Amino acid sequence: MTEYETICVVQPDVQGERLTKITDKIQKILDEHKATNVQNKHWGLRRLAYPIRKFKNANYLYFTYEGPGALVIDLERNLGYDEAVLRYLTIKVDQRKKRVDAAETAVFGVEQSFERSFHSDRGDRGDRGDRGDRRY
Repeated sequence: MTEYETICVVQPDVQGERLTKITDKIQKILDEHKATNVQNKHWGLRRLAYPIRKFKNANYLYFTYEGPGALVIDLERNLGYDEAVLRYLTIKVDQRKKRVDAAETAVFGVEQSFERSFHSDRGDRGDRGDRGDRRY
């Protein structure tokens, strides 16, 4: 079985019972295909990077699961039929990348790995030491 992540972007005016209905529909499809390790999270109402169908905010739903490839095809087909779903994206989780990220977080911690990736010991401008003194 392959591990997948699916993110659904739902219209901001969809709240409460209607949002639960969409989540239940996705959960039903996952159950029909015997998906395992199913987890879902409601990330809440967030601002979009750009307007989609004149909406500037949207609800985000996040699902992780393991299942066959046919599951993804059926899930995305059903999400495409729902008018309340603005966008959806399913990705296959790379196990090697996941292990490297987990190891880096365990060793360096989240804040240190973030700082290590964006800051270096070469100063603010990132000048290279092998260029020598440049005088024109």
